[in-house]
Amino acid sequence: MTKKPFAFHFDGIIDAYGPCSIINLLRYNTAREVRISTEFIRQVYEFPQKAKINYLNFDFHGFCGGDRYQALKVMIQKVDQEILDHGYLVENLT
Repeated sequence: MTKKPFAFHFDGIIDAYGPCSIINLLRYNTAREVRISTEFIRQVYEFPQKAKINYLNFDFHGFCGGDRYQALKVMIQKVDQEILDHGYLVENLT
């Protein structure tokens, strides 16, 4: 049911902005979140333009729980080159 909307969404993003990065922030230790992540990854791998998608799993709660937001540096380092290649970044600090 989600294959067509997924393709429509990411075709539009890739057409407008070029290659993109997806960062999955779900946990790895709950069955429900693992299932959601697994199905989303399946969508990425079945997507005809999958070569234009960089997919990263980042367990936000595991890394940053207890106000350890400095751990976000780990995630940023993993997508640093994609950010530089993209050429711009919009950040809302409010």
